[in-house]
Amino acid sequence: MADGWIARLRRGSAEPERVIQTGEDLPCCGTEACEHRCGRPLGLRFDREGALLVTDTALGLFKLNVETNELTFLMHSAAGRRSLLLDDVTERQEDGMLFVTDSSASLPRTQVMFVALAANPDGRILQYNPQTNETTILIDHRPFPNGIQMSFDGKSLLWCETPRARIMQYNFETQQISVFADNLPGLPDNLRPSQRGDTYLVGLASKRAAPFS
Repeated sequence: MADGWIARLRRGSAEPERVIQTGEDLPCCGTEACEHRCGRPLGLRFDREGALLVTDTALGLFKLNVETNELTFLMHSAAGRRSLLLDDVTERQEDGMLFVTDSSASLPRTQVMFVALAANPDGRILQYNPQTNETTILIDHRPFPNGIQMSFDGKSLLWCETPRARIMQYNFETQQISVFADNLPGLPDNLRPSQRGDTYLVGLASKRAAPFS
């Protein structure tokens, strides 16, 4: 939520239940001025052990035990640079490795429109090893990497590059980057697998005017 809280909506209920806040509980929470203190969760994903991974754009990557509501901080920086705009997270099932999009090195989420319009190649894909608690840079110099998703076969990593209206792919074996889907009808934001197991669901932040270029 905009005020830093993670909420739960139980089946049969119309009222969300506040679970825990990633940052401080201040009167100004919910405003952009206090986002760096209260938190702003963006990406949510259950890991292979049933914990909820939380990407807070301002405060870092967390893990929430949904049984005890215990929130554990994992990371917020790599290679000596604190992340300003963490966005989404995905997990590699075979080893539990986490991959996180760090959308911008220059501006925080409160300036996200400028980040998208500028499309500066200063975003990163970070790799977090839960066994060693080490964070490394897997991919650097990308324009606004946003939603991220492991491929169904686990051999590659997919992510949205929002201002370029495309989805990119990184092959773990060859370490090559290629275009997975280009010239989309809108600006891609979220990326998730379908329950069918053979297609991906792409959330578009906005539509593009036809014809597409």
